[in-house]
Amino acid sequence: MSDPTILYCVGATKAGTSWLHDALKGHSDCALRDIKEAHYWDTVNGAARLDYLETLEGQLHRLRVSRHQANLGNRGWQAANVDRQIAALTEQIDMLCADRKGNTAYLDWLMADHTDQAVVADFSPSYALLEGDALDRMVRVSPRTKVIYVMRDPLARLWSHVRMAAKRKVGEGDALEGTANNILRRVLTEQSHKQIGLRSDYEGAVTRLTATVPENRLSLMFTEELLAPGGFEQVCAFLGIRQEPADTTKSVHAGTKAKMEPGLREMALAFLKEQYDWAARTFGSLPQAWQNNLERVSA
Repeated sequence: MSDPTILYCVGATKAGTSWLHDALKGHSDCALRDIKEAHYWDTVNGAARLDYLETLEGQLHRLRVSRHQANLGNRGWQAANVDRQIAALTEQIDMLCADRKGNTAYLDWLMADHTDQAVVADFSPSYALLEGDALDRMVRVSPRTKVIYVMRDPLARLWSHVRMAAKRKVGEGDALEGTANNILRRVLTEQSHKQIGLRSDYEGAVTRLTATVPENRLSLMFTEELLAPGGFEQVCAFLGIRQEPADTTKSVHAGTKAKMEPGLREMALAFLKEQYDWAARTFGSLPQAWQNNLERVSA
Protein backbone atom coordinates (compact mmCIF):
# COMPACT_ATOMS: atom_id res chain seq x y z
CA MET A 1 0.00 0.00 0.00
CA SER A 2 1.55 3.32 -1.08
CA ASP A 3 1.37 6.42 1.07
CA PRO A 4 -1.58 8.65 0.16
CA THR A 5 -1.47 12.27 -0.90
CA ILE A 6 -2.09 14.55 2.07
CA LEU A 7 -4.37 17.35 0.91
CA TYR A 8 -4.54 20.59 2.84
CA CYS A 9 -7.48 22.79 1.94
CA VAL A 10 -6.48 26.03 3.65
CA GLY A 11 -9.49 28.21 2.93
CA ALA A 12 -10.65 30.72 2.41
CA THR A 13 -13.19 30.77 5.22
CA LYS A 14 -16.78 30.73 3.86
CA ALA A 15 -15.54 30.08 0.33
CA GLY A 16 -16.94 26.59 -0.21
CA THR A 17 -14.47 24.50 1.76
CA SER A 18 -17.25 22.60 3.56
CA TRP A 19 -18.86 21.74 0.22
CA LEU A 20 -15.52 20.52 -1.14
CA HIS A 21 -14.86 18.44 2.00
CA ASP A 22 -18.28 16.84 1.65
CA ALA A 23 -17.72 16.14 -2.05
CA LEU A 24 -14.30 14.54 -1.52
CA LYS A 25 -15.52 12.59 1.51
CA GLY A 26 -17.96 10.89 -0.84
CA HIS A 27 -15.27 10.14 -3.43
CA SER A 28 -14.12 6.52 -3.65
CA ASP A 29 -10.44 7.52 -3.86
CA CYS A 30 -10.51 9.61 -0.68
CA ALA A 31 -10.52 8.76 3.04
CA LEU A 32 -11.53 11.91 4.91
CA ARG A 33 -12.30 12.19 8.62
CA ASP A 34 -15.73 13.34 9.78
CA ILE A 35 -14.04 16.26 11.55
CA LYS A 36 -13.13 18.69 8.81
CA GLU A 37 -10.60 20.91 10.61
CA ALA A 38 -7.74 19.27 12.52
CA HIS A 39 -6.15 22.56 13.67
CA TYR A 40 -2.85 20.75 14.17
CA TRP A 41 -0.42 23.09 12.45
CA ASP A 42 -1.86 26.29 13.94
CA THR A 43 -1.71 24.94 17.52
CA VAL A 44 2.03 24.17 17.68
CA ASN A 45 2.41 27.12 20.05
CA GLY A 46 1.44 26.03 23.57
CA ALA A 47 -0.83 29.01 24.24
CA ALA A 48 -2.69 28.56 20.95
CA ARG A 49 -3.12 24.86 21.70
CA LEU A 50 -4.54 25.53 25.16
CA ASP A 51 -6.97 28.10 23.77
CA TYR A 52 -8.23 25.72 21.11
CA LEU A 53 -8.43 22.77 23.51
CA GLU A 54 -10.60 24.91 25.77
CA THR A 55 -12.93 25.49 22.81
CA LEU A 56 -13.08 21.76 22.08
CA GLU A 57 -13.74 20.90 25.72
CA GLY A 58 -16.69 23.31 25.63
CA GLN A 59 -18.03 21.53 22.55
CA LEU A 60 -17.54 18.18 24.28
CA HIS A 61 -19.49 19.35 27.32
CA ARG A 62 -22.40 20.51 25.16
CA LEU A 63 -22.44 17.18 23.33
CA ARG A 64 -22.59 15.30 26.62
CA VAL A 65 -25.52 17.43 27.71
CA SER A 66 -27.27 16.69 24.39
CA ARG A 67 -26.67 12.97 24.84
CA HIS A 68 -28.13 13.07 28.35
CA GLN A 69 -31.22 14.89 27.11
CA ALA A 70 -31.62 12.43 24.23
CA ASN A 71 -31.43 9.49 26.63
CA LEU A 72 -33.98 11.11 28.95
CA GLY A 73 -36.31 11.54 25.98
CA ASN A 74 -35.80 7.93 24.83
CA ARG A 75 -34.36 9.20 21.53
CA GLY A 76 -31.87 6.40 21.07
CA TRP A 77 -31.07 7.29 17.46
CA GLN A 78 -30.11 10.83 18.54
CA ALA A 79 -28.02 9.59 21.47
CA ALA A 80 -26.17 7.21 19.13
CA ASN A 81 -25.43 10.06 16.71
CA VAL A 82 -24.13 12.24 19.54
CA ASP A 83 -22.01 9.33 20.77
CA ARG A 84 -20.28 9.22 17.40
CA GLN A 85 -19.60 12.96 17.57
CA ILE A 86 -18.22 12.61 21.11
CA ALA A 87 -15.92 9.78 20.03
CA ALA A 88 -14.62 11.79 17.05
CA LEU A 89 -14.04 14.91 19.13
CA THR A 90 -12.28 12.92 21.86
CA GLU A 91 -9.94 11.45 19.23
CA GLN A 92 -9.11 14.94 17.98
CA ILE A 93 -8.40 16.20 21.50
CA ASP A 94 -6.14 13.20 22.18
CA MET A 95 -4.29 13.86 18.91
CA LEU A 96 -3.73 17.54 19.72
CA CYS A 97 -2.51 16.68 23.25
CA ALA A 98 -0.09 13.95 22.11
CA ASP A 99 3.68 14.29 21.75
CA ARG A 100 4.34 16.09 18.47
CA LYS A 101 7.71 14.53 17.79
CA GLY A 102 7.64 13.20 14.25
CA ASN A 103 3.98 14.27 13.94
CA THR A 104 3.09 10.61 14.47
CA ALA A 105 -0.17 11.16 16.37
CA TYR A 106 -1.37 13.62 13.73
CA LEU A 107 -0.56 11.32 10.83
CA ASP A 108 -2.18 8.36 12.60
CA TRP A 109 -5.30 10.46 13.19
CA LEU A 110 -5.35 11.70 9.62
CA MET A 111 -5.12 8.17 8.21
CA ALA A 112 -7.34 6.36 10.71
CA ASP A 113 -9.94 5.59 8.02
CA HIS A 114 -7.41 5.00 5.25
CA THR A 115 -7.07 1.61 3.58
CA ASP A 116 -5.89 1.97 -0.01
CA GLN A 117 -7.41 5.34 -0.99
CA ALA A 118 -5.23 7.86 -2.79
CA VAL A 119 -6.03 10.93 -0.67
CA VAL A 120 -6.45 11.90 2.98
CA ALA A 121 -7.13 15.50 3.94
CA ASP A 122 -7.11 18.25 6.55
CA PHE A 123 -9.44 21.16 5.77
CA SER A 124 -8.31 23.90 8.19
CA PRO A 125 -8.76 27.40 6.67
CA SER A 126 -6.72 28.91 9.50
CA TYR A 127 -3.57 27.39 7.96
CA ALA A 128 -3.67 30.12 5.31
CA LEU A 129 -2.58 32.53 8.04
CA LEU A 130 0.58 30.56 8.85
CA GLU A 131 3.91 32.24 8.19
CA GLY A 132 6.74 30.77 6.11
CA ASP A 133 8.50 28.44 8.57
CA ALA A 134 5.28 26.99 9.98
CA LEU A 135 3.82 26.58 6.51
CA ASP A 136 7.01 24.93 5.30
CA ARG A 137 6.94 22.38 8.14
CA MET A 138 3.35 21.57 7.29
CA VAL A 139 4.08 21.02 3.61
CA ARG A 140 7.21 18.95 4.33
CA VAL A 141 5.44 16.50 6.64
CA SER A 142 5.21 14.23 3.58
CA PRO A 143 6.65 14.30 0.04
CA ARG A 144 3.05 13.81 -1.14
CA THR A 145 1.35 16.96 0.17
CA LYS A 146 -0.86 19.17 -1.96
CA VAL A 147 -2.60 22.43 -1.11
CA ILE A 148 -5.85 23.96 -2.35
CA TYR A 149 -6.85 27.55 -1.65
CA VAL A 150 -10.34 28.63 -2.75
CA MET A 151 -11.29 32.29 -3.19
CA ARG A 152 -14.88 33.55 -3.26
CA ASP A 153 -15.98 37.00 -4.38
CA PRO A 154 -14.50 39.14 -1.56
CA LEU A 155 -17.71 40.99 -0.70
CA ALA A 156 -19.81 37.79 -0.65
CA ARG A 157 -17.18 35.99 1.44
CA LEU A 158 -16.90 38.84 3.95
CA TRP A 159 -20.67 39.14 4.43
CA SER A 160 -21.05 35.37 4.82
CA HIS A 161 -18.28 35.32 7.44
CA VAL A 162 -19.92 38.20 9.30
CA ARG A 163 -23.32 36.45 9.27
CA MET A 164 -21.69 33.31 10.67
CA ALA A 165 -20.18 35.35 13.51
CA ALA A 166 -23.57 36.98 14.19
CA LYS A 167 -25.31 33.60 14.28
CA ARG A 168 -22.80 32.29 16.81
CA LYS A 169 -23.50 35.34 18.97
CA VAL A 170 -27.31 35.56 18.86
CA GLY A 171 -28.51 32.41 17.09
CA GLU A 172 -31.33 32.48 14.57
CA GLY A 173 -34.00 35.16 14.71
CA ASP A 174 -34.76 38.82 14.15
CA ALA A 175 -31.67 40.00 16.04
CA LEU A 176 -29.30 38.38 13.58
CA GLU A 177 -29.51 41.00 10.82
CA GLY A 178 -28.85 43.94 13.12
CA THR A 179 -26.04 42.08 14.85
CA ALA A 180 -24.47 41.17 11.52
CA ASN A 181 -24.49 44.78 10.34
CA ASN A 182 -23.00 45.92 13.65
CA ILE A 183 -20.23 43.34 13.38
CA LEU A 184 -19.53 44.37 9.78
CA ARG A 185 -19.30 48.03 10.80
CA ARG A 186 -16.74 47.13 13.47
CA VAL A 187 -14.74 45.00 11.03
CA LEU A 188 -14.60 47.82 8.50
CA THR A 189 -13.50 50.35 11.10
CA GLU A 190 -11.04 47.82 12.54
CA GLN A 191 -12.56 48.07 16.01
CA SER A 192 -12.96 44.32 16.51
CA HIS A 193 -13.25 40.91 14.85
CA LYS A 194 -9.82 41.31 13.28
CA GLN A 195 -9.77 37.64 12.25
CA ILE A 196 -12.59 38.32 9.80
CA GLY A 197 -10.54 41.05 8.17
CA LEU A 198 -7.46 38.81 8.03
CA ARG A 199 -9.42 36.07 6.25
CA SER A 200 -10.31 38.66 3.58
CA ASP A 201 -6.64 39.09 2.66
CA TYR A 202 -6.36 36.80 -0.36
CA GLU A 203 -3.23 38.58 -1.54
CA GLY A 204 -1.38 37.86 1.70
CA ALA A 205 -2.46 34.21 1.77
CA VAL A 206 -1.52 33.59 -1.86
CA THR A 207 1.83 35.36 -1.41
CA ARG A 208 2.70 33.10 1.53
CA LEU A 209 1.50 29.96 -0.24
CA THR A 210 3.29 30.58 -3.53
CA ALA A 211 6.52 31.36 -1.67
CA THR A 212 6.43 28.01 0.15
CA VAL A 213 4.40 25.42 -1.76
CA PRO A 214 5.87 24.02 -5.01
CA GLU A 215 3.86 25.22 -8.00
CA ASN A 216 2.80 21.73 -9.10
CA ARG A 217 1.44 21.02 -5.62
CA LEU A 218 -0.65 24.18 -5.22
CA SER A 219 -4.08 24.87 -6.71
CA LEU A 220 -5.65 28.33 -6.52
CA MET A 221 -9.35 28.23 -7.38
CA PHE A 222 -12.33 30.54 -7.48
CA THR A 223 -15.42 29.33 -5.61
CA GLU A 224 -17.59 30.40 -8.50
CA GLU A 225 -15.62 28.12 -10.84
CA LEU A 226 -15.39 25.26 -8.33
CA LEU A 227 -19.20 25.11 -8.17
CA ALA A 228 -19.65 25.50 -11.93
CA PRO A 229 -19.66 22.60 -14.41
CA GLY A 230 -16.17 21.16 -14.65
CA GLY A 231 -14.98 22.68 -11.36
CA PHE A 232 -14.88 19.49 -9.31
CA GLU A 233 -13.28 17.72 -12.25
CA GLN A 234 -10.38 20.18 -11.96
CA VAL A 235 -9.96 19.19 -8.31
CA CYS A 236 -9.93 15.49 -9.22
CA ALA A 237 -7.33 16.11 -11.93
CA PHE A 238 -5.13 18.10 -9.52
CA LEU A 239 -5.28 15.27 -6.97
CA GLY A 240 -4.75 12.57 -9.59
CA ILE A 241 -7.95 10.71 -8.68
CA ARG A 242 -10.67 9.32 -10.92
CA GLN A 243 -13.39 11.61 -12.19
CA GLU A 244 -16.55 11.18 -10.13
CA PRO A 245 -19.58 13.50 -10.04
CA ALA A 246 -20.32 15.93 -7.22
CA ASP A 247 -23.63 17.66 -6.48
CA THR A 248 -22.95 21.37 -6.99
CA THR A 249 -26.53 22.22 -5.94
CA LYS A 250 -26.04 20.79 -2.45
CA SER A 251 -25.68 23.36 0.33
CA VAL A 252 -23.24 22.52 3.12
CA HIS A 253 -23.35 24.87 6.12
CA ALA A 254 -25.23 27.48 4.11
CA GLY A 255 -25.18 30.91 5.68
CA THR A 256 -28.22 32.50 7.33
CA LYS A 257 -29.82 35.15 5.13
CA ALA A 258 -29.61 38.79 6.18
CA LYS A 259 -29.65 42.12 4.34
CA MET A 260 -26.57 44.32 4.40
CA GLU A 261 -27.18 48.03 4.99
CA PRO A 262 -26.57 49.99 1.73
CA GLY A 263 -24.07 52.38 3.31
CA LEU A 264 -22.05 49.49 4.69
CA ARG A 265 -21.96 47.85 1.28
CA GLU A 266 -20.09 50.80 -0.17
CA MET A 267 -17.75 50.88 2.84
CA ALA A 268 -17.11 47.15 2.45
CA LEU A 269 -16.27 47.53 -1.24
CA ALA A 270 -13.81 50.29 -0.41
CA PHE A 271 -12.32 48.09 2.33
CA LEU A 272 -11.86 45.27 -0.21
CA LYS A 273 -10.71 47.39 -3.16
CA GLU A 274 -7.07 46.29 -2.90
CA GLN A 275 -8.15 42.64 -3.04
CA TYR A 276 -10.18 43.17 -6.21
CA ASP A 277 -7.35 45.14 -7.81
CA TRP A 278 -4.79 42.49 -6.84
CA ALA A 279 -6.96 39.67 -8.23
CA ALA A 280 -7.44 41.49 -11.53
CA ARG A 281 -3.68 42.04 -11.87
CA THR A 282 -2.80 38.51 -10.83
CA PHE A 283 -5.41 36.38 -12.59
CA GLY A 284 -6.66 38.60 -15.40
CA SER A 285 -9.97 36.89 -16.12
CA LEU A 286 -12.25 36.87 -13.07
CA PRO A 287 -15.67 35.31 -12.42
CA GLN A 288 -18.60 37.56 -13.26
CA ALA A 289 -19.48 38.37 -9.64
CA TRP A 290 -15.93 39.60 -9.09
CA GLN A 291 -16.04 41.67 -12.28
CA ASN A 292 -19.30 43.33 -11.24
CA ASN A 293 -17.89 44.43 -7.90
CA LEU A 294 -14.55 45.38 -9.44
CA GLU A 295 -16.40 47.79 -11.72
CA ARG A 296 -18.14 49.30 -8.70
CA VAL A 297 -14.93 49.85 -6.74
CA SER A 298 -13.18 51.25 -9.83
CA ALA A 299 -15.94 53.68 -10.73
